[in-house]
Amino acid sequence: FFRAFVHPCRILLMEIDQLQRQLEFYFSDAALSRDKFMRQQMSENDGGVPVSVFLRFNKVRALTQDMEAIKVAASQSQKL
Repeated sequence: FFRAFVHPCRILLMEIDQLQRQLEFYFSDAALSRDKFMRQQMSENDGGVPVSVFLRFNKVRALTQDMEAIKVAASQSQKL
């Protein structure tokens, strides 16, 4: 029986990449045009959304529950 070893840093990088893509989707024109909740959050928070709000989203929670990981993913995006 063989188990592949994946270094923890590589897992974190994959997590950040997936988070970044998910966050970029949430802020895309297509998603925002249909998402009243996100538009409301943005209007109440000077165009941004508190990081804690993303921890309520199932797809984000499936990737992480770490607010710092969400911050890193957002900060590394060229689209956000």
